[in-house]
Amino acid sequence: MVAVLLVLFSLTIILVYLEEYLGKWKWPIYIIVGIALIYIASFKVIGNDDDSSSYELMFLNYDDPIINLTVEASFTLIARILNTFTSDVHSIFFFYAIIAIPLKLYSIHRFSEYLFLPLLVYMSHFFILHDMIEIRASVAAAFFIISVIYMCEKRKKVAFCILLLSFFFHYSALVLFPLLVLSNKPLSNKWKICLAMIVPIGYVLYYTHFDPLTTISIPYIGDKLEIYQNLKEYGKFDEILVFKNPILLIKIAVFYLLLYFHDTVIQHNKNLPLILKIMGASIGSFFFFSDLPVLSGRLYELYGAIDIISIPLIFYIFKPRWISRTIIIGLSVIMIYMDVFVYSLIR
Repeated sequence: MVAVLLVLFSLTIILVYLEEYLGKWKWPIYIIVGIALIYIASFKVIGNDDDSSSYELMFLNYDDPIINLTVEASFTLIARILNTFTSDVHSIFFFYAIIAIPLKLYSIHRFSEYLFLPLLVYMSHFFILHDMIEIRASVAAAFFIISVIYMCEKRKKVAFCILLLSFFFHYSALVLFPLLVLSNKPLSNKWKICLAMIVPIGYVLYYTHFDPLTTISIPYIGDKLEIYQNLKEYGKFDEILVFKNPILLIKIAVFYLLLYFHDTVIQHNKNLPLILKIMGASIGSFFFFSDLPVLSGRLYELYGAIDIISIPLIFYIFKPRWISRTIIIGLSVIMIYMDVFVYSLIR
């Protein structure tokens, strides 16, 4: 499946340059690529990533009390229903993919006047990380991006209900609800300064090993964090290497570009202020919980689903436009190279 994904990724690069010339063929091609992505995510070879074998175990033993403690009730319910028809774990991969991928493709349509630039960014990292590996988080992230549409439109009640769906599929989505207090008003100078300070403050927290866990006493969540902390002390988790993470550095660079050219980009996408605030939350959580890599990574990636929309926005910064396209393609190539050939997330 890696070869198929790389071929599809390469074809999408071509489509990025040709999108304005596709005419009536644009939407059929977009849908066909989406169907291909659903196929790739659904019928991957078990064991060719870090999570598929675990999902097979959980799927086949959905009624095990221990497993029930580690996954959401929704997963147990879905596995119970599907097991009445088949014992093939690919059925649950397909179930999650048929929800998550179309939702993300719809979000791209709602947020962007171009389809294939954000699609390429999505394929380069989040499709691999979520739809190929963390399938429950993938559905949660998909509903999250949909909720942002309604946050931007000041329809917070609808966004809240959609976030409940996100939480239904992955309990970590609980951290998304505080985002409802954010507005989409154009950024004031104070807001720009606050957002700009996230990264330098984050590096200070990283180097001082600030540990927020000592201040958290929320039932259940605090217990889970304490378990993660104990595992870290026993060497179960690696330290975060902030200067050796190209994907993080790309995100930070894009964040500052969009912040600096806020007045230019907002003319093309009125949702930029909220997008920047969510990007700031993603980067901030990465550093804030850097002493606990598992929690840091989960928050960073869940909030970071907004990058499917944010990274393509640098298209409006550089001229001529073919240069903008080439820059975004270059960033996407770096991300998929890191995920496939360096981190070996899928094999």
